[in-house]
Amino acid sequence: MFELTHYAKYTFKRIRNNMYQRWFTDGSLQILRQFEENNTNVTIIDKANEGVSVARNIGLSSAKGDYIWFVDSDDLIQSNILMELKNATAECTADIFDFGAYNFEEDLSDSEKLAYSRNELPVTSYANAVFITRSIFKNEFLLRNNIIFDTALSYSEDSIFVCECLLNNPETRKINKPYYLFRNRTNSATSLNTSKSIAKKLISWQKASKKFLSFYLNGQSHLKPIFADLLMTNLWSILYTLTKLPYKNAKPYIQDLKQEKLFPLKKPIECNIERSYMTTRTDIIGKTFDWIYTHTHTRTGLILMYIWNLIYSLIKK
Repeated sequence: MFELTHYAKYTFKRIRNNMYQRWFTDGSLQILRQFEENNTNVTIIDKANEGVSVARNIGLSSAKGDYIWFVDSDDLIQSNILMELKNATAECTADIFDFGAYNFEEDLSDSEKLAYSRNELPVTSYANAVFITRSIFKNEFLLRNNIIFDTALSYSEDSIFVCECLLNNPETRKINKPYYLFRNRTNSATSLNTSKSIAKKLISWQKASKKFLSFYLNGQSHLKPIFADLLMTNLWSILYTLTKLPYKNAKPYIQDLKQEKLFPLKKPIECNIERSYMTTRTDIIGKTFDWIYTHTHTRTGLILMYIWNLIYSLIKK
């Protein structure tokens, strides 16, 4: 159940919690039902797992509050934060409030727990078009613009959602505090690497890349850097993943990318990403990997990445 009980204890009269759980294996449903019985503003939605996009869309359609916050069950939120957000939205009725986050590994250390209890954790990352959990969205804005999650996507659905919000010219406000605590988990939904999950990632990333390309080509000039970065990061993720597969398995995906005019692709001039962020090395090896990774959208870069992964696999043996 991770930290679902953590969120429920922050409920109060004018905050409504829609807790949507896609699967129950540890008795957490019964625990959540108790919260529902004791709090009229808590709603538990129990439904068979059909993916995160379906789950969130059901949550959206059930939401009754003024603002919506998507919180993942394995992460944390800062204590007493709902009252702060309530006060912020009372002072300014922006369409989107962005705030900072604190990233931690698996579990908070003793020193982190102390800082957390004192509301003294620093901001280690800010809201961006990749993570919807670091923002709250005005319900009326989403309804007015018919913004929901793309159920055809298993990955990158957050980014598409945020992009569609941005395309509708929202009024935004930023709060420079770490309201959200993001847990880096090696077995999270975005880090599992089974053959089935890899296939789902590739299909979703390709669909998302096609959308990002359309957003970039048709979007307003001030949004082009955001769309360009998302397009390239998705495309590099696809191509890097393909270079780790046997070529016969990767070939159909590469052919699909060619048909969608996503490979080879001229890098948009608005894209400023020059690092892969897959390595912290700053020596010649790290810089070489970063250069190859951020050029996999070219034929030369893709071939070099195949060679890189081949050499790496031989070294590991």
